[in-house]
Amino acid sequence: VDSSGSMLNEDCTDSRGVQTTRLEAVMDTCRKFIASSMMSTQDIYSLVTFNEESVLHMSCTSAFEAVPLMEKLQPQAQKQTLYSMGIRGIEAAIRRDTSRLPAYVVFLSDGEPTDPQSYLKDLQVLRKKHPKEQLKIYTIGFGESARVNSREEDFTYLQQLAALGNGHFQRCGASLASLTGAFTAVTSSISQVRSTSRRSSMERRSCPSGEQRESAVESRSGTSSVRSDVAAAAAVPFTQHFAQALPPSVSQPLCGTIVEQDSENDQVSSDDEDLDQKDRDAPELVHTADNPHAQPSSRIDFELPSPQSIFSNIGSKESWESFQAAQTTFSFDGSKFERRAEVKRVHLRKKPFMQGGMRLVYGMLLEDGAKAPQDVENWMCAKRLFQDVLQGNTGFEAHSAFCKSTAVAQFFAKRFRKLATRMGKPAKIGFTGCSLYSPVGGEGEGGYHFCGEQWMKG
Repeated sequence: VDSSGSMLNEDCTDSRGVQTTRLEAVMDTCRKFIASSMMSTQDIYSLVTFNEESVLHMSCTSAFEAVPLMEKLQPQAQKQTLYSMGIRGIEAAIRRDTSRLPAYVVFLSDGEPTDPQSYLKDLQVLRKKHPKEQLKIYTIGFGESARVNSREEDFTYLQQLAALGNGHFQRCGASLASLTGAFTAVTSSISQVRSTSRRSSMERRSCPSGEQRESAVESRSGTSSVRSDVAAAAAVPFTQHFAQALPPSVSQPLCGTIVEQDSENDQVSSDDEDLDQKDRDAPELVHTADNPHAQPSSRIDFELPSPQSIFSNIGSKESWESFQAAQTTFSFDGSKFERRAEVKRVHLRKKPFMQGGMRLVYGMLLEDGAKAPQDVENWMCAKRLFQDVLQGNTGFEAHSAFCKSTAVAQFFAKRFRKLATRMGKPAKIGFTGCSLYSPVGGEGEGGYHFCGEQWMKG
């Protein structure tokens, strides 16, 4: 939980219409969230507040023990917002879990970090130390409005933190109701992930390796009893989804400042040399046909998500690369695809700033846009498959599937708008255009296949 000075703003409305500070509203929501989980004896909780330092108020604590501790807590909102302190607090909490359960983090802040460079460095070290399903970070941007508007930032750093943490970003307004809604959305996502992970684990334990694929096919087409089990699992509150039983004495509350800017014991190292040997020697995880669920390789370095830093220094060969490409755009008429192509010079950032489930996202400019990179209408995103970056180009067809999907979506959106208007209930629905870019320059120029689309605010 962000405890910087801006969290003192008294612009949050409770259920009675009374104004309260942002920090008080967040803490109240956290208390209610944990109290609602008291019937679960398997989940454990840690709470970290951060500004220019990190405080681990409780660690590996059961809900029953956490509720009275939360009632007594009154963290002070002050100083600046250093995300790196929050990241180091996460690492400190994880290290105290002797049972080594998967960590699900809800990271809440009302602003951008004042330490973007060190935050990103610490985040990438954290990802390397806790890969795959060991760590998921869900973020909540707390502000004046639940919608993107001209008065507030887009929480681009929280979006990046959620993307690199394999979680989700949720924006909420300055009210207890909006906060509760954001927590509900985040915990529903966690519930779904944990339920899926548990079923996958049970399938692997119950099936010999040679039978796993056949069993998976049967369960998808399966009987009513299989579907009922899945539905029942989805209906259980998320705090009951862990299959592992915890030792009864695992919860040992710890209070006090244990992670400070100058602390050496409980902070995430920002130097690879400080990683454990087992972390350095761990094999890289790559998306392949045989291992589709593996997480992206930790070798990929990301840059800051700020558009002002991305779309700058267009002439820098350290930050940008450029090549001639054929721009292919698809259209769909309900039965067949048509495509048109033209050659354009593209400019791409060398480092991604975001990731999705299958692709990495880079800053992009076309030739005309590169002449005025400061203009928002020229900003674009380039999307490359992890497999391309880590193993080499997969070719035209692999990328065209994304563009064709967009063309199909645009076709049906157009039909939907037309029918809605005919019914007297006009609707606004659309999909961002997407084009496929393929290198056509000489051998010395390089290049690769990727999808490009307009940059969208928020």
